[in-house]
Amino acid sequence: MRGGKEMVSLTDWPEEELPGDFKSAVLQSLAIHGGKLKTLPADFAKRFPKLETLRIERVALNACPADLHQLTKLKWLFRTGLRLTGLPDVLGRIRKLGIVSLRENPVAADKLREAAAMFPQLDLGGN
Repeated sequence: MRGGKEMVSLTDWPEEELPGDFKSAVLQSLAIHGGKLKTLPADFAKRFPKLETLRIERVALNACPADLHQLTKLKWLFRTGLRLTGLPDVLGRIRKLGIVSLRENPVAADKLREAAAMFPQLDLGGN
């Protein structure tokens, strides 16, 4: 625990999915760096209802779970070095989301303009 916040960091995750029993009602920050992860569970928001920060970097993940908008406390989202070609529609439905980083993703120019209009504090470096 750091600064009173529950945090978990997964580095070089060896599996394509997270285990079914990986969940927390109190986790506020989750970081996934590298590894073989390809999908997040369909019930991701239900598994981590208090999540405020989600950082996903350099994994094969290319889609957001459909229930991501149910993370009502999510303020910061970092998705670096993935295979995103556009802004996931679900991001516009997360009310408290203020800081979004989509660095080093092959996002199309028209999608970049759309994302910049939606999130004033958007980081698109390396696109």
